[in-house]
Amino acid sequence: IENEATGNSNYSGNGGAISIKKDSTNVKIEINAGTQITENTFTGNKASRAGGAIFFYLSEGEFSANQLTFTNNVATSNYGGALYLRATDSSLLTADIGTIVANGNKASGNGGALYLYKMTGSIDSVTASNNSANNGGAMYIAGSAVIEFGELYGSGNTAATNGGYAYIGTSKTTIHSGEIGENDDATGLELHVSVSKAAKINLSKFTFPDGGVNNASYIENIAE
Repeated sequence: IENEATGNSNYSGNGGAISIKKDSTNVKIEINAGTQITENTFTGNKASRAGGAIFFYLSEGEFSANQLTFTNNVATSNYGGALYLRATDSSLLTADIGTIVANGNKASGNGGALYLYKMTGSIDSVTASNNSANNGGAMYIAGSAVIEFGELYGSGNTAATNGGYAYIGTSKTTIHSGEIGENDDATGLELHVSVSKAAKINLSKFTFPDGGVNNASYIENIAE
């Protein structure tokens, strides 16, 4: 069985396919690929503001998914071309996500595919290609978010300003492994790190093009 949301539009607001509003509390969303569900895909959805496919902004809640595929979703005037996750405080929204594949998503603001802000969670694997935004071509992480990535992959993402692949603006981002290719921002860089010691990266298992990070001194190497 395949769950698929295709070609939906929210012309008046947030979340082209799914929208959970800020005033909701104690909401639990599960989008899981188990024995009967093989894949969850969001293709060609559009929001006039944030979260081209999924908008999740809560006072308190949980978000979990085994496998998510986002293709050609758009946030036309705000953040998170595919997925927007945010809470009023990082301790109040938890996310547990397995695999994300994001291709060709766009945001006029930050986070071409993923916008992660004021939340705590883990994502096992992200493969992001050909996404675009103002900051963070593939993903934008900020607002005291506490995020742990198992693997990051992808290339061809672009940011008009900073972070061709990712904009990291929180002091609690951990990347364990992966490989990213050529991604471009206004200065030709893959990663933009804006907060001192913002990124904890296992540099022996995570590779990116030489010179592909802004503020490399802000990265703390972790050995595993």
